[in-house]
Amino acid sequence: MNSLSKTKGVWYLPTSFAQYVLGCRHTPQEVRKNFQKDFMPKEDHSVTKIFIPVNDQGVHWYLMVVDVMERKMVLLDSLPCPERNYLRRREVLKLGIFIEEMLSNDYVVHGVDSSISISNFCIIQPRSLPTQRIGSNDCGVWVAKWMIECALKSDYQNINVVTATRMKLALHLVNSSNNILFMEVLPKAANYWKVQEKKRKALVKV
Repeated sequence: MNSLSKTKGVWYLPTSFAQYVLGCRHTPQEVRKNFQKDFMPKEDHSVTKIFIPVNDQGVHWYLMVVDVMERKMVLLDSLPCPERNYLRRREVLKLGIFIEEMLSNDYVVHGVDSSISISNFCIIQPRSLPTQRIGSNDCGVWVAKWMIECALKSDYQNINVVTATRMKLALHLVNSSNNILFMEVLPKAANYWKVQEKKRKALVKV
């Protein structure tokens, strides 16, 4: 998610962050050291939101948003599951406590003074949130969509995923400066387009 981290005042933590934290094998100081340089610049003292993708049982992704300005933790889930809801909320709370410890002492975040702790933020699950189609594997697309569209707004209910969303995200990932295979993908995509164009022309002639 490095390509997203340019949005001022917003931190986009990678998918491995929650795994580090919830795995209970690393201290807050160790995690901060691993992620600070690329995802949590210390010079950024105007943090408004922190996006954290979380994986549940290796099969489903949901998103945690730490809204510093509104002092709440938002749980965005494109496929709510009554049997897993309590556990997902508990993981969000664990992440909140861990982030609080990670940012304590010498690490100051604008909007959170010494009398307010992230672990005390209320956990919010927006009502009437659009959900993914039954049987689809779009949870990761939903997470990416929320992260892209809701950096400067909190209008989560009006976000939706359609075919164009998947195409736009694919193009975004291919064109990303982090894509080390960009120079390989580009000519392959061009060749594929030429092949498809020939097929279409052949159908027209028939």
